[in-house]
Amino acid sequence: MKKHLKKLSGKLRRRQDAAAPVPRITNDTLAEHREAVIAKGKRYKYPMQQTKHRTVAVSIAIVVLLVIGLAILTWFRLYRAQDTSGFFYRVTQIIPMSVASVDGEAVPYRDYLLELRSAMHYLSTKEAINFASDAGRDQLEYQKRVALNKVIEQTLVRKLARQENISVSRQEVDDFIKTQVESNQLGASEEDFRKVIKEYYDWSFDEYRQSIENQLLRRKVVFGIDDPARSRTEGILKELQGGADFAKLATEKSDDAATKKNGGDIGFIGPNSNDPDDIYEAVRGVEKGKLSKVSQGADNYFVAKVVDKRDDEIHVAHITTQLKEFPRRLKELRKNNKIEEYIAVER
Repeated sequence: MKKHLKKLSGKLRRRQDAAAPVPRITNDTLAEHREAVIAKGKRYKYPMQQTKHRTVAVSIAIVVLLVIGLAILTWFRLYRAQDTSGFFYRVTQIIPMSVASVDGEAVPYRDYLLELRSAMHYLSTKEAINFASDAGRDQLEYQKRVALNKVIEQTLVRKLARQENISVSRQEVDDFIKTQVESNQLGASEEDFRKVIKEYYDWSFDEYRQSIENQLLRRKVVFGIDDPARSRTEGILKELQGGADFAKLATEKSDDAATKKNGGDIGFIGPNSNDPDDIYEAVRGVEKGKLSKVSQGADNYFVAKVVDKRDDEIHVAHITTQLKEFPRRLKELRKNNKIEEYIAVER
């Protein structure tokens, strides 16, 4: 009896469920269904986004740490260990770094390494200097000081050149190099010239050009700012033209300690004389007993007199005025602590 009652009860319930009305599909029910589906999908989407963002953040952090690590390594190798290797020289060519400053002007580390590496290359390959020896280490310290002083001066030269509107053109550099090639000083052709530059100085041709530009600019600047030296020499020329005794005036006023005691007499010189002032060119067209015009030497102004001539040689006496303005300004900057050096180099 109980079994029949349970069966009957189950049938009644199934009939009631079948008779229940089917929910109507409306815009509202569709919206509710869509929101439900989206909500379920977010459970999978958001964790993926978070993982992606975390990966990007970690990657950025790794890159930043690598950059910081490289920066610390570079700083240590250049400013503490003073690494002169080709690798760190290339680093200084890519990343602007300073080895010193002159009156607020940065002294490029690359310029310092260019000068120092060139000297080291020449000394090690041509003079057989071993920089690992005690004597070699002393020589290296000396070359460091020479290179650092040179690039400090170059930086001051560039600053003064901007102030005085002085420049060196590409044509001037080309003409200078052409003269050197034609004079056969470093090879019979430009190709030989380039090989010698690489062999002796370990410079590319562009680096050599930069060195020549620096030399020409320095010369223009140190002469251009020293009006007192030129005026003094012009005054000496006027005295000579007025009848003053050359030997007496040379003894009294010449800045050349080696010749002033003998009236400025330097003897006979020829076209191939090893003369840094290039006096031969200044007097080549001057007659015997006559005076040259005010001319520029290596680091001085001078007036020369042709004492005698024989074949292609000329007997010359001269009176010089040393350039003093550029050294004075450099000394003043050091005195006022306007020159800072960022590496420890013996003086």
